[in-house]
Order: sequence, then structure tokens, then C-alpha cells
Amino acid sequence: LPKGPAPVAEKELARIDAVALAKEVVSDPQQLWLVDLRDPKSVPPAERIPGTATLPEGTTPAAFAATLPPTRTLVVYAQGDVTALPAGFERFPGEVLVLAGGFDAWKATVLAPPQPPAEPTPALVAEFRMKTALNGYFTGAAAAPPPKLIVKAVAPPAGPKKGGGC
Repeated sequence: LPKGPAPVAEKELARIDAVALAKEVVSDPQQLWLVDLRDPKSVPPAERIPGTATLPEGTTPAAFAATLPPTRTLVVYAQGDVTALPAGFERFPGEVLVLAGGFDAWKATVLAPPQPPAEPTPALVAEFRMKTALNGYFTGAAAAPPPKLIVKAVAPPAGPKKGGGC
């Protein structure tokens, strides 16, 4: 068995997906603490989720999290998926969420232009519009036009023809 820090078991590893996080960042950014677990020196600001707190020099993410008041939800992320919270996060008394898939999922889901649905339904068109709006918000890209809904004509019921004619 490898020796090393044991994963923290006290906090349940609750996850939030990139689209749900993007909606929260847009609608209520004051309800979130975003903490990037990657080395701040190796990650340019453009490679962070807007609103992410940068760690003060010489501070570990866990020590920084311990200083945050529990009035907001703490969302942590790394480049990929976080499988265990670093030691020290159990001291944060509020809710802790992990960004499912990390920054890679954020890039693929929020920063990449969404693809229109192959077979548009009202629900898929609504989801496409929402993802396009989020993409535009975070990238400044112009929103793509939504796909056209294809409404299939329904033939009237066949029945006996009623009179008329000459």
C-alpha cells in the first residue's frame, strides 16, 4: 500500500456539473467561493473560471479554504476530475462541491461552442439556446441561431366525402 496523505472522508464528495456551475456564476456569483487546486504560477488567468480566488503566495488551498466564511458554497476544481479533497478541507464548515470533470469539462462544455441538436425538439432547442447564451457570456462569442423546429404535418382523418360539386 502506498504511503501518503489519506483522502478526507469527513466531507461527502458532492459534485456540480459545468453547466450548472456556469448558471450559478452568471445568476448569483456572490453565493460561491471558487478555488482552483492547480498551482497558481502555472495557470494563466485565462485558464481559470471567472470569479476564482487566487491563492496568496505560500498558502495551500486547504489553508485558504479554512479562512473563508461558510456563507457561500465552496466549489473546488483542478485540471481534471478531483477524486478526493485535499487534507484541510474538512475544516470548511459550509457546503463543498467539486466541479465534475474539472477545468477540462468547463472548457468542453461552457467555453466550446455548443453543437445544435441533430433532431431538434423544443426541449433540445431550449437547452441549445441556454448553452449558447452561457458560451457567449463567458467567451464573448455571438450566439449561434437556434435550429429550426421541424413540425410534421398531420393528415386530416380520411372519411367519406361530403357532397358538393355540380
